[in-house]
Formats: sequence, structure tokens, C-alpha cells
Amino acid sequence: MSSSLAGFIIIILLAIFYREINLGERQRDDIFTVHRPPKNLSELLNFNSLTITNKTGIISINKHQNHYFFSNRKKLPVNKNLLFSLLEKLQEIKVKYVHQKNELNLENFSLSYPSLKIEWVFNDIDNDDLSIGATNSLDETTFITLHSESRIFQTEKLNNNLTQIDWRDILDPRVFPLDFSEIQRLELYRIRGSNRKMATSLKIENERIYKNQRDISEKVFPHLSLLLSQKAHTIIDEVNPSIEEQLSNYLQNIIYEFEITLNNGETLVYKISSIIPKSIHLLKIEKAQQMIVIPAHLSTPYIVSKDLYFLLQKLENI
Repeated sequence: MSSSLAGFIIIILLAIFYREINLGERQRDDIFTVHRPPKNLSELLNFNSLTITNKTGIISINKHQNHYFFSNRKKLPVNKNLLFSLLEKLQEIKVKYVHQKNELNLENFSLSYPSLKIEWVFNDIDNDDLSIGATNSLDETTFITLHSESRIFQTEKLNNNLTQIDWRDILDPRVFPLDFSEIQRLELYRIRGSNRKMATSLKIENERIYKNQRDISEKVFPHLSLLLSQKAHTIIDEVNPSIEEQLSNYLQNIIYEFEITLNNGETLVYKISSIIPKSIHLLKIEKAQQMIVIPAHLSTPYIVSKDLYFLLQKLENI
């Protein structure tokens, strides 16, 4: 066979391959509109558990009541609003071409070992997953498929942080990761040794705040908003034995217990230490600048600014 004929055959084969990759059934519907059975955005956000696998590792999220937490990170809270905003962007993906779903295409489009995989569990029998493979640099498209689909979608290039997100990016850093509208009652107890005395009790009803049946909303609401917005300086999910011993000593000196009862009847209890008198360099704790909060439902210490102490003092004296 002459070299010119061989070259011609190679060109023809390349053209066929290029056609297979780039010419499919043209489609510009939303990816979850062409999904069968169709799942709209509200369904995608109403999951029982979610697993994101990307280059940074595996992020596992579970839902309890209306709260989301990391199932593989001591049940630390997830920033629900941020997570949902990332998932909502999947609804904006536009399909350009559709390809057959077979082993060859899965391999060619890097979907056998995807760069991003999202697995939803909606209930005991209903689940689905989304895999994202290669990006075609020639026309700025990405290849996507769903477990429940018999097709591969070639979409506009995916611009979504889910491909590189780390669990810390969607961690809710608030000490009390709640919205005001979720709270039914707040009770603050002053602890002195083995004595536990109620310092203040607030009832929330119809977005109004009551103490001893007296409406004190205007006086308390700005203060309460500031209290609920407090963020942890550090969340300690792992410590070495020597640090753990130091923390344990401080946790024996609890000065407040803060109980928050939610509208669903669930009560969250937070134990709050006195201000830490010494610095702990490994945890970036400065002398007399931080205190420790332990959510009883997490058993994970939060290092918090001493500002929290003064906010609780004000709440105690309302």
C-alpha cells in the first residue's frame, strides 16, 4: 500500500472518529429535563444522603430533619445554603450533543474513572448518580452521564466548584448553626461547680421573643442575631494525646450550658468553658483570648473568641 493511500485512510478514520465524538443528536434541554425519569431541582435537593467523589477525596453528607452533616467527619454541620447553591448550578448545564452509552464511549470520554461523581440517595429504593468525565478543549464541552440514563451527554463546559471542592469549603463554621426561624426556646444556665442555675429563658413565637410572657423582641433580637452568627476560630476533629489532656482540663471548668429547643422538639445542648488562661500554640490559641464550646450532639470541641462570653453575659442580664 502506498504511503499516500495509507495517509488517506488514516484521515478518513480520524474524520469518522471526530464525527462520532462531536456529532450526536443535538439537544439543548436542561440535563435533568432529558433525564429519565425526570428529576427537577427540588427533587435533587431533597435527598437523604449525598456522596461527592472528586480529586480531593470523598465527601459524605447525611440529612437529619432539616439539617445536613458530614457522615465521615464526626457529624460536623454542612453549610446548607452553600451546598445547595453548588448543586443548583447543575440545573444550568446545557446539553449540546447526545452519544450512545457503551463501554467504548465511557472509556473514550473518561467516564469509566470520572473526575467527579455525585451519588444521591433519595429513599431506600430511589437513588441516582452523576459522573463527569473529560473536557474537550477544542469546543469547550464536557461529557456527563447519569446511572439511570442510557445516553452520554456532551454539554457546555462545566464551571462548577464541585470538581475541586474540599469538605472544609462547605463546613458551617458557626458555633450555633441555626436560623432564628428554627428556634422555639433558648435557655441559658450558669454553672458553678456541681450547681446548675437557670440564668435566663426566652420563648420565640411568631418571630417574637418573650421573657416571662413579656415581649422583648426589639431589645433582644439584634443581640441574639449577633450571638447566632458567632463562628468557631478552630474546630478540633483530631488532636494528639498531650493537647487532648490540656483541653480536658479546661473542659472541667464549664461556666455555661446553653440549651436551644427547635420547632421540631429537638433540644441542642452546648457546654461552654471559661476563657482559656494560657496559650496553646498547636491550636493557635492565644492567652486569655478564646474559650471552648462543646456541642453535646457532636462531642467535638470548638475554639471560640472570648466575645462569646460577653454576649452570653448580656443574655444572662436581659
